[in-house]
Amino acid sequence: MYFSSLTKEPERFLMANHILGPSYVSFESALSFYGFIPEQVYEVSSATTKAARCFDTSLGRFTFIHLSLPYYSLGIKSVVLGDRQFALMATPEKAVCDKIVATPGVILRSEISAAGYLLEDLRMDESQLK
Repeated sequence: MYFSSLTKEPERFLMANHILGPSYVSFESALSFYGFIPEQVYEVSSATTKAARCFDTSLGRFTFIHLSLPYYSLGIKSVVLGDRQFALMATPEKAVCDKIVATPGVILRSEISAAGYLLEDLRMDESQLK
């Protein structure tokens, strides 16, 4: 029984944690996982303290976006993905903040502009966001 779990294919989020570390899954990948955005995400996007990188593998594309330490270190948790598989992932709130911080040209000067960006541009589920 123990050996059967070793032959399972690793989850993509777990692979992302191991391809480049330190890192955690965030941005659209985490937002889709939590049901905040309606789109299915095919690329796994993660935050890292290292330089931004992209890896195309047989399991898909893995993108790593640089975040400096003040933004990087808070709001990370271990998420259960499957049988004996866990990955480091941003909390829903952290994934929203990471997306805002890492998107060039996003300036949220008011509650209206923030709501417009989150609800219209990212198409976030308003009930989830509340």
